[in-house]
Amino acid sequence: LLYPGHYFVVSPDSYFFHWLARGIMNGTPHPFSPGAADPYALHSGLTYPLAYLAKAAGYVFGLSNTDALALVSKFLPPVLGVISIVLIYLVAARISNRRVALFPALAWAGTLNVVFIGAAGYLDRDGLSMLLVMTGAFLFYLCRGWQFRIGGRDVGWLLAGLGVLGIEVILYLEWVRLGPIMLLAIIGIYFIVRYLLKYSDLLKTEP
Repeated sequence: LLYPGHYFVVSPDSYFFHWLARGIMNGTPHPFSPGAADPYALHSGLTYPLAYLAKAAGYVFGLSNTDALALVSKFLPPVLGVISIVLIYLVAARISNRRVALFPALAWAGTLNVVFIGAAGYLDRDGLSMLLVMTGAFLFYLCRGWQFRIGGRDVGWLLAGLGVLGIEVILYLEWVRLGPIMLLAIIGIYFIVRYLLKYSDLLKTEP
């Protein structure tokens, strides 16, 4: 990654988001407007994270727009992969313990598309999308245990719902409808499995 001639943009979508981010940094208006006919008008992927992080890097390190964008483009994908691994570890450790948490974290780290391809500079939305989906699912699971009360009523579920709703909006803007649907499906499957297990336990004591 540190080699100046490293070929770090490895897909057509990566080039597309890289091009959009460069335009934002140079003050060029976004080529798509909300009313445009293009179906991806609102779904900007890594465009804005790339552009704003590159602006910050250029300001801090005194780099040109081109160099700052190249630097961020090289390091943002693997950083997203590392964050996802750490997130899985922390949540699994919270649910079970640290030793158990190593297994899902290492399994995720060994997944080819997550880190290996991402570290090569895959600037498509995949890394951010998966991180958002995981964050939404884990947030919902962990927030259900929050005992936050208003007027004597437990509204921890409300915090979980609002958190997931916020993630859903970001997913839709960053991806397409598939992202929010995937997160809702994960939460729905959780409820189905949870109540099936509860029903199974009841069958042991009730006719």
